[in-house]
Amino acid sequence: MAEIENGLLQLESRRRSRPTPQHPKRPVQVPPPIVATIQPATQRADQMPPPTPTPATPPTPALASRRALAPVKATQVYLDEPTMDVLRRCGAAGLIAGTRDVTNSGVIRFAVARLAEQLNPEQIAEAMLDDSNTARRSPGRQRR
Repeated sequence: MAEIENGLLQLESRRRSRPTPQHPKRPVQVPPPIVATIQPATQRADQMPPPTPTPATPPTPALASRRALAPVKATQVYLDEPTMDVLRRCGAAGLIAGTRDVTNSGVIRFAVARLAEQLNPEQIAEAMLDDSNTARRSPGRQRR
């Protein structure tokens, strides 16, 4: 009896070989696991001395502000040309230092946080309303 040749038998007989990768993965060196030895307890929990509390150092304001990074809210700010120049120079100094993390928004947040550390809101308002202050608010857009 003659065997019937068809394409399905040919497909089943061939095996597809995987192509060699062009960029093979590098082997990863995994350190051996650290096995901790459990020592039997020689004292009961009620016989152990109470733990001594360590004195907590108060966090510095800068460190506290870094820890509690609150979500930021998009806000539109109008700045004059000298202030924008300062922001550009701060960003350039950050680029020279090797980071792109010195943004205009970051500089403004840093300046407001530093101002809030040094002055209370009443002092800021008094300084803004002082006649010698050049950063007073302009009249703004003309209303109809």
